[in-house]
Amino acid sequence: MCVFSFSGTGIVVDMDFDEIQKLIIANAERYSKKHQIDIDLEWLLLKLTEESGEFANALLIYRKKCRQEKCVDDDVAKDNLSKELVDVFTTLILLGDKLDIDVLDSMDRNVLEKGRRYLESQSAP
Repeated sequence: MCVFSFSGTGIVVDMDFDEIQKLIIANAERYSKKHQIDIDLEWLLLKLTEESGEFANALLIYRKKCRQEKCVDDDVAKDNLSKELVDVFTTLILLGDKLDIDVLDSMDRNVLEKGRRYLESQSAP
């Protein structure tokens, strides 16, 4: 079981990745029915592009590298940035599901294992 803790919020989500993925997929199905959209591979790729752009825009605002009229309070900017990052993350999870990719297994083999080996090498005398 993985426990996810959201930095700075005090929120701890006590569920495994499969449960999180299942809820993300259920939310996408709800969205698909509500808006009568076929969530296929093409739509997901376009959505990822859209969400990445929205994240980039939120980051510009958060870092105060935007037009003055777009500036908002730091807490609002951070909240918007967080929401946009989650939109990118959930879209990636949906893409993995649509492509029948085990995201957690792939992450373990391609990223986490390398991180483990690096940490072990740093602690070796």
